Amino acid sequence: MLVLTKSDVSKVIDEFLNTDDLIDNQRNALISFSKGKVQNPLRSTIKSGNHNLLYMPSSVDHQAIGMKVVAVPLPTASVKVKSDGLPGATIVHDESTGLVEGLVNATELTALRTASSSLLGTSLFVPKSANPRKMVIFSTGKQAYNHAALFYRFYKESIDEITYWNHSSTSLDILNSSMFDFVDTEIIQSVIASSEGKRVDEKLSTADIVICCTPSLVPLFRSDKVKEGAHITLIGSYKPEMQEIDTRLIHDAGDSIIVDSRSDCAEEAGEFIRAGTDLSKVHTLGDLLQDGSSYLKRNGRVSIYKGVGIGIQDSSIARLILDKAKRNDIGTHIDFN
Repeated sequence: MLVLTKSDVSKVIDEFLNTDDLIDNQRNALISFSKGKVQNPLRSTIKSGNHNLLYMPSSVDHQAIGMKVVAVPLPTASVKVKSDGLPGATIVHDESTGLVEGLVNATELTALRTASSSLLGTSLFVPKSANPRKMVIFSTGKQAYNHAALFYRFYKESIDEITYWNHSSTSLDILNSSMFDFVDTEIIQSVIASSEGKRVDEKLSTADIVICCTPSLVPLFRSDKVKEGAHITLIGSYKPEMQEIDTRLIHDAGDSIIVDSRSDCAEEAGEFIRAGTDLSKVHTLGDLLQDGSSYLKRNGRVSIYKGVGIGIQDSSIARLILDKAKRNDIGTHIDFN
């Protein structure tokens, strides 16, 4: 068995993983899911003191089989707990023998695979040719950082402003220096606190892309503050009681909505549950990718991509990282049998 620690995974990502590999890996996983080639049971959740522990098994024939366990901080967790991101690990099995082939630290991978699918969904409504200029991201955690970095690289020719929203006003100076280290062009960079309501509204009123990465129990902002034509990506809520945006904004989107999984969103996406959304009428990302779609015309005031995360995304990216680690002699081999 090959064990990949957080530093091992970071080494593979930094030295051997390019953006095209990442996007292609997640595209293929989502297409396999859409084709029905995936075993992907609904996740199980166990609550601990500061986290919800999520257990996500999955398999796709001849590609990946495994299970990720991830700890998602509760809204009541301390700033220190939340700053540690989403600790987790993915067990990867050998398909033919059933033996455990690898144990992969998933702390960085959860954010990477989520940002990848978010970009795939967003780019269908907002292609590069749309030239989006301003982006607002609700959160300053690893999910927010990875979304900002990946979206910035994709829309680099047009993006000229990135704003992060932080739940508190503490450590804003530190965040300002650490959350933009991927930027290599002249853009406006800012981190604002949730208490700065007027500034938040001002940023929202001009944002072309809004990304929400928080397990919020209440809407993060008023729908009337979002400009017409904006695209909203939602990846923070994953339980029925969670809600990042209000129901009005869901209705404003009409059928300009893409989800990663209709069945999972029906069980876990609080925004859609509250809005009574008929998910049979929304697009699924895997279907669109399978059909080769490159652009969807928006017919609502806004467009929305909602991802709750699919287990096969985790098994697929863990397999990708494990294979690259093997080829480059990274990690620790343990005799587990």
